[in-house]
Amino acid sequence: MQATKIQVSKDPAFRKRVAECIVFQAHPGYSYQAQGCYYADPVEGEVWHRQYNAPWNPWSDETFVVDVDALVEQEGRDYSDTPDWKLIRHEIPYTDMVAAYLKSEGEKFEDDGDIPEWVDIDEVISFARENGWQEEIEEQETLASNMAIDFAVSEIFDEIDAKDYLNEY
Repeated sequence: MQATKIQVSKDPAFRKRVAECIVFQAHPGYSYQAQGCYYADPVEGEVWHRQYNAPWNPWSDETFVVDVDALVEQEGRDYSDTPDWKLIRHEIPYTDMVAAYLKSEGEKFEDDGDIPEWVDIDEVISFARENGWQEEIEEQETLASNMAIDFAVSEIFDEIDAKDYLNEY
């Protein structure tokens, strides 16, 4: 039996919406059971949200529906929009944030580009949010989010195998 291929909508708005949902669900704190899941009709280009315990679906019974995560390759991919502070830690203003954090801890920052191993990045970011770097942090978060969405858009399949994705949602 030959698999039936289904073409995924190429509508840029649909693909961006799917990517946003994939990124949203990829957040480390996201819970499918507590927050529900996003589904899409890849042919008609529609997206819906459904709570885990909802008594009915927001789409008709005749609609071909897949979990948005089924529209992208998952293995080896990270769609999270959480900024990787370890990668940008040598950039300003992160270095300034670390220097101020260390000073608040009674430590001295050696301006050799190395950040002490014991420094907890999450503590630095929390300290920075409380001490005037909110704009810089939000800028990095927005950049990370846009990059994650662009990556997810680029990973959306052009077609999917219907036999693998027909479901009982």
